[in-house]
Amino acid sequence: TFCCLNFICKPASNPTQFIDAVSWYLGGPLRLILVPGFTILLIDSSDQILSIFIDIGAVFEVFVWMCFYLFGYAIAATEFESIGELCKKYCSIYLSLGVICILGDSIVMIVLSDSFNKGMINSEVKLMAELVHPCFRGFGSWLFVLGAVNTTNKTFKTSTDLICKIREISMPFIMIHPNVFIIYMAGAFWIPYFRSFPFTVIFGTLVTGAVSFVITKAGPIRYFFGLHCPKNSLLPGVTLGGFIPLIVLIFLSATVCFVSFAFRNG
Repeated sequence: TFCCLNFICKPASNPTQFIDAVSWYLGGPLRLILVPGFTILLIDSSDQILSIFIDIGAVFEVFVWMCFYLFGYAIAATEFESIGELCKKYCSIYLSLGVICILGDSIVMIVLSDSFNKGMINSEVKLMAELVHPCFRGFGSWLFVLGAVNTTNKTFKTSTDLICKIREISMPFIMIHPNVFIIYMAGAFWIPYFRSFPFTVIFGTLVTGAVSFVITKAGPIRYFFGLHCPKNSLLPGVTLGGFIPLIVLIFLSATVCFVSFAFRNG
């Protein structure tokens, strides 16, 4: 259970209790890996298992990102406590393990998919591999984020305008990159070189970075991408207690779901 009064069922109604609760769960080099990793794994595995029986889309992906934000916020809040020291001490190990898990998972899934298409393995073996897949992806993604953030903080000890701008761009970048890559791949479908692996990564990253930069200059619209707006900004505003962006997002999400359902069953 996560709410403003507790952190994973431990009381956290004030800053002292919150730090104590976070330290209880994450206060160790292994616990920094296992607790967030198993939480993300549990949610991701549920998605994989349920998708076998029903089409649920990317519902659980939202909860995975919520876990990243929750544990990221918890670690940021304890930056100057023992957890912050542990993150800085083992950041290179976390980053290395994250890269190994992510690369290993990608290689294994590509090989398995290719072997399945060529008839070298049956569907049961492929299914078992897909069930193990969230384990590598969950732990790998968390370790990579944990290691990369703390390695960056350890390396760049003073903030500059360039670092501040990159940090600002990073939020919309992580939110829009899947959709931008899909659009890029659709546009590059007729150009074999542009949809090969190195070009996809390079050009996709450049395009996503450019779009993210435009978002940072988009005035009130940037609020929808988790960026701070000026004090007198139109969004979130004071009307309806500042809940206008939430109402707009709920309306748009409901409209998209309705239209998708109508076309699927039409």
